[in-house]
Amino acid sequence: MKDKSDFLALLNYVKPLIYGEKTYFFTVNNLNYHINNYKIDKYESFKIKKKSGKDRIIHAPNSVLKSFQKCLNIVFQAVYKSHPSATGFVIGKSIVDNAKVHIGSNYVFNIDLKDFFPSIDQARFWGRLQHPPFNLNNENGNLQLANIIAHLCCHKLEVKRFVDNEWKTVEKNVLPQGAPTSPVISNIICHRLDFYLSAVAKKFGAKFTRYADDITFSSVHNIYNENHPFILEIHRIITNENFVINSKKTRLQEITYKQVVTGLVVNENVNVSKKYIKELRMWLFFWETYGLIKASVKFKSYRQKQGIEGAFKMVSVIKGKLDFLKMVKGANNLTYLKLLKRYEELVSANSNLQINLNKQKRIENFTIENFNLQQKAMHHQPQKLVALLSNFTAGSNLKYATHSWEEHELYDEFIDKLILDWKKIEKELFQLKKTFAAKIDMFLDSDKVEDIGWGSMHKNERIYFGWKSKSLVKWCHDNPEKSPFYFPIPENRKVSFDGIQTNYFYNITEIFKRQIEIREENNHLHNLFMELRKNHLGYDFKLIPVNTKGITFFTDVNTLRNAIVKIFEGIKKRPQFPKVKIVVEHLERSIEIRIIHVDSICNRPIHDNKILFANTGDFADLNKYFNNLCDWSIESNFSDGKSYRINYIDSKTGVDKISVVNKCEGFTFLLRFYL
Repeated sequence: MKDKSDFLALLNYVKPLIYGEKTYFFTVNNLNYHINNYKIDKYESFKIKKKSGKDRIIHAPNSVLKSFQKCLNIVFQAVYKSHPSATGFVIGKSIVDNAKVHIGSNYVFNIDLKDFFPSIDQARFWGRLQHPPFNLNNENGNLQLANIIAHLCCHKLEVKRFVDNEWKTVEKNVLPQGAPTSPVISNIICHRLDFYLSAVAKKFGAKFTRYADDITFSSVHNIYNENHPFILEIHRIITNENFVINSKKTRLQEITYKQVVTGLVVNENVNVSKKYIKELRMWLFFWETYGLIKASVKFKSYRQKQGIEGAFKMVSVIKGKLDFLKMVKGANNLTYLKLLKRYEELVSANSNLQINLNKQKRIENFTIENFNLQQKAMHHQPQKLVALLSNFTAGSNLKYATHSWEEHELYDEFIDKLILDWKKIEKELFQLKKTFAAKIDMFLDSDKVEDIGWGSMHKNERIYFGWKSKSLVKWCHDNPEKSPFYFPIPENRKVSFDGIQTNYFYNITEIFKRQIEIREENNHLHNLFMELRKNHLGYDFKLIPVNTKGITFFTDVNTLRNAIVKIFEGIKKRPQFPKVKIVVEHLERSIEIRIIHVDSICNRPIHDNKILFANTGDFADLNKYFNNLCDWSIESNFSDGKSYRINYIDSKTGVDKISVVNKCEGFTFLLRFYL
């Protein structure tokens, strides 16, 4: 690779391997946004419980950044060959391979590295990319790519560093725990660590493996005393490689006791613990004795007491534990086969359960797959709509259809140039929004405008006047020295529309501008919400607007109005939640509007087809309204106790259609309009 275009070509070669042949390709805009936008937090943070009961903080990237990282992960795995002693995050290796090395040793010594991923900062990764096998450096003329890749894979976090002989909390760009690239990058960075530790182990007659932050040595003789040269040397190496040993998790295990490596017992062979087998037998026994429902209740209560969160089903957990047992002990192991037989007999006896399990699997596969296909097939180009409408402010004579002329010009000459520029974008606009384009065409280029009109679909809210109105044409011919904008509107054509009295033609053009653009003048967006609240939501609902003033963006305002009406009418059906919040956020190249029905949740399960496909009822109407207008999604707490985001229409590439989010303030409609 030599430049950014080569880099994008590589990622777009990899992307179909992950997302299928019909995936949207990455664009330069996608890439620039994620490497240049320092103000927007592109990660979502949440906590999960460790085995110790403490919280582990996960930093999950947004959907587009996640797609970049998934593709990079494939590239890293293809290009980089890990050290033989590294067993974590390596294709074809597992914790079983990590544990096998240490079977039958008299001594097993475990070391844990503290804050493993955050210990690796962006500068260190950037430096590593300049060396083989990557060779992204000044000498090869592609150092810019090292900058881009390092930035895509790292995130600014507060981390602890040993500065001036004391631990201090500082902000650094580091590997986030939760990014798809962090595991393989950690192996890349740790290659030298693995090399040195492997050499030291060989020198002292020990065996060595590393599974992520879990380092294990084993030997037949004891070399693990505090002041032994072996211990001093590995401490020196780990410190020199800028890692810190977690002394609380350092342990020496002798053969007379249970020896555990990455959760597996290694005294005589690789095995699961007795507790693991005991729990499996216990839940199978409860299921056999009390039946599925009562056993499931006991299961849920037991896991809650253990501090395990999440809506895991007992049957699914048992099946997962059996699969793990098979991996560790092998498919022909008698203990595994006996437990598997009991499980299969229980499933067979609960024929409805088997049907439900199969049906659930079919539903999940069908709905997600078809949902993705539906999204990919949908013609959705809101950025293109904005680009076409931007001609009304700069770059063509269309601007002067709504802005007073700076220089005097004859009507016929102006109309010829105006229509010529309109014809350049007319076809594309009709393909994107037919009704909207017809409205513009009626205002600019129809001599039937006084009979048909334009504006709202309602006849009493239409404007029966445009640039080719016969009375305007005649007046301009009779008054060539005067501007068309000062043509006095005939009494039978005067209307009051959107607070504007149409006394002159420039009043008509002002109304038209409000049809194609949300304008910051007079707080157009704010007033639109207030008006629709009054007419369609009612004062029984408290409306809280946040940052709704001073907003400008191109759009089909009438269609947006109809969509908000549809949303408000749906909200009105649930008066038990009387608070609605409107939040507007100005992003780098877009405006995000959130309509939040506070405290309301989705009562349907996430896999319900009506929720996933949005092809019936109000959501089907919203799909039609928002197609080519804006990206739209919902976020909500669902009946299964989790919170999800569903992206119904999204113009960005690599976006997951369904993703888990933090708990929502209420059922939320997200609309993203591009600038």
